[in-house]
Amino acid sequence: MLALAIFLLGLLNLFQYVSGTDLGVDQILFREPAGAVGTLAPGRMAPATALCFLFFGLALMLDRHSARTHLKTLLAFATALPALAGILGYLYHVPNLYGLGNKTQMASHTALAFLLLSFGLICLQYDTGVIGLIRRRDSGGRTARLLFPVVLLLPPLIGWLKLAGDRSGLIEPAFSVGIVAITYIITFLALITWHADALSRTETEQKRLKEILQLNMADLTESHRELARRERALLEMGRMAKVGGWELDLTTNQLKWSDEVFSIHETPRHFRPNLEETINFFVDESRPAINRALKDAMEQGISFDLELQIKTLTGKKRWVQVIGKPHGDEGQVAHTISGTFQNITERKAGEEKLRQLSHITEQAPLSIVITDLQGAIEYVNPKFQQVTGYANQDVIGQNPRILQSGQTPPQVYTDLWQTLLAGGVWRGEFHNRKKNGEVFVEKAVISPIVAANGVVSHYVALKEDITLQKLSQRKLEQLVQEKTALLNEVHHRVKNNLQVITSLLRLEEGRSTQMLTKTVLHEMQGRIRSMALVHETLYRSGTYAAVNLASYIRQVVTMAFTAQTSGSGAVRLVLNLEPITATIDQATPCGLLVNELISNSLKHGFSPNEHGEVCVDLLPVTQANAPGTQYCCLRVRDTGVGLPPDFDARRAQSLGLQLVSDLARQLGGTLDVTSTPGASFAITFPIEAPKVTGDKT
Repeated sequence: MLALAIFLLGLLNLFQYVSGTDLGVDQILFREPAGAVGTLAPGRMAPATALCFLFFGLALMLDRHSARTHLKTLLAFATALPALAGILGYLYHVPNLYGLGNKTQMASHTALAFLLLSFGLICLQYDTGVIGLIRRRDSGGRTARLLFPVVLLLPPLIGWLKLAGDRSGLIEPAFSVGIVAITYIITFLALITWHADALSRTETEQKRLKEILQLNMADLTESHRELARRERALLEMGRMAKVGGWELDLTTNQLKWSDEVFSIHETPRHFRPNLEETINFFVDESRPAINRALKDAMEQGISFDLELQIKTLTGKKRWVQVIGKPHGDEGQVAHTISGTFQNITERKAGEEKLRQLSHITEQAPLSIVITDLQGAIEYVNPKFQQVTGYANQDVIGQNPRILQSGQTPPQVYTDLWQTLLAGGVWRGEFHNRKKNGEVFVEKAVISPIVAANGVVSHYVALKEDITLQKLSQRKLEQLVQEKTALLNEVHHRVKNNLQVITSLLRLEEGRSTQMLTKTVLHEMQGRIRSMALVHETLYRSGTYAAVNLASYIRQVVTMAFTAQTSGSGAVRLVLNLEPITATIDQATPCGLLVNELISNSLKHGFSPNEHGEVCVDLLPVTQANAPGTQYCCLRVRDTGVGLPPDFDARRAQSLGLQLVSDLARQLGGTLDVTSTPGASFAITFPIEAPKVTGDKT
């Protein structure tokens, strides 16, 4: 409103001067007495003042419109010109410069006030317009700062000098005009020359700086290329080493990830994580540690290096190494944190395996010794220290020969090194000495350790203290020797006694005149010989727990067949014996069975000089009702006359057949008798597993 009032005040006063009318505007502002002399209109402002009001009011109205900077500057200069003319009129004593004829003249203080107001308007545009031009740091600003004082001060000064010369009469007006022109020419030539030289120097300096800038730009471009190349190389090395990079902007909480970090998290490349989302990838157990590390980095500028566990976008758990370093201005709070991010799941698994292996080694029940290729001890486990009495510091760096007692044959060590140098595994025994001097026996397995490059790097020995086992073994060997000697004596005496009984029966047979008695005595001799043959077989084999049933039956059958046939050759013996091992408790009944059945077959199955066969079979069989038990079938069959249709072995009256039934029951077997054609006696019984005992020595 004030700007509009100022504008209207100037405009209405000018309208009064132009139209010759009196609108009474002057009487509103100033009250002058009637009949004032020297004025066209009493109390009215001068035309120059009205122009100043008009331009100044218009400039104030445009002040709110920043886009019209140049127009406001022109209005400010338009306001300043009438005021400057008025001030020069007072300085030069030329009234026409501050008044026109008998019209109201502009007062000196009014002219000075509008000059200052217009200068204030110009100064308001400090970034644009004239002041903005003067404040610039380029050549235009330097030119403005040089020429503006000359333009503002030199013309008024030259005009005052010319006017003073004209008034004094010392210089003619025409001559003074020439001097003014020459003065302007000289002044402007000097200014132009100086300014041109300054511009030339500036342009030369600009060219030099431009060349330097171009060189620097070339260097900078090359540096950028080298930096980009190194960055690509670092990224490639990061991918090869599976190391990613990250950067956290603390002002926005936004993160930048390299490709490897995306791969570790199993997230797509377009994923843009913030801090909260990234922390949520860490498992619950690791989250407090990363939060604490980030807080210390933000507040105290502390770097961190952590090994934590994350859960990827697909739900996989992975171990990662997170390294971070805060960055900020010196003495200021960090504004970014950057670092590396590496998947160490495989390394963690390897470390866990190493811990487990170390745990196993430390708690192993065997002594473990690791040496280098020269035999210097590098590691012993606690069991070694417990067995030998040597502490860890006593043996590290020493050779295992510190354990030697002198009782191990030198050939053992020779064989040991020959085997190891050939890349083999050596097994053997040492007689070593403990730290307290006690000798003990160790069973050892020593092998080379082959490194990843295929070269042997160390040797490892697994050793067990078998001193107590050796003592127990010697005692057992002594007991076995005593037992063997006793069994030898027992079997020898039993065999001899049976031979004596056989001899006595043979003598009685020779003395007897009764045919029946002779027959009985002869049969008894065969039975006793079969029993003696068991002891003879055991004595010769040296094994008292097991009897080779096939070999034993072969001898019994051959002996019985030879005794009954007297080598006539009419009846032929056929043997089909599978190798079966039985106990002495089963072998003796089997021998008696075969003896009885052979005797019975030869006595009753064939007539004198009749040809035929007697077959003895010993075969392993299986029973459907006892799949886990081994059974054997002992069968004696002939091609003789056979058995009566109503024959029943259980009701037979002969001693031999009764004995056969009893022996079958003793074996826990079944007796099967058939006669199609000839006679067949088959006994199927379970085989007892022999008990392990010592051998004959």
